[in-house]
Amino acid sequence: AVIDWGAAGAGDPAPDLLPAWWLFDSATRGDFLTATGSDSAMIDRGRGWALTIAVVALAYYRGGRNPFLADMSAAALREIIAE
Repeated sequence: AVIDWGAAGAGDPAPDLLPAWWLFDSATRGDFLTATGSDSAMIDRGRGWALTIAVVALAYYRGGRNPFLADMSAAALREIIAE
C-alpha cells in the first residue's frame, strides 16, 4: 500500500504565507506577516511550504522551460535562505 501525504496540511493557513518569500523582500516581509496575524510556528511552516514549492519549481522550469518562473523560484530561494 501507498500512503498519499499530499493533503496532510489541509486546513493549515501556512501555505497562504507563500507571498512572504515569493513577492516581498526582507524589508516588507515583516509587514505582510504581521498583517496576516501569523505566529512564529505558522511562519516556520509557511517558510517550509515556500521552500518546497521553490525547489520543485526551479527544478522543473530551469533550462529554458519557463525562464520567468525559474527566476522567481531562484529569487524565492534566496529570500528563504537569507533568513
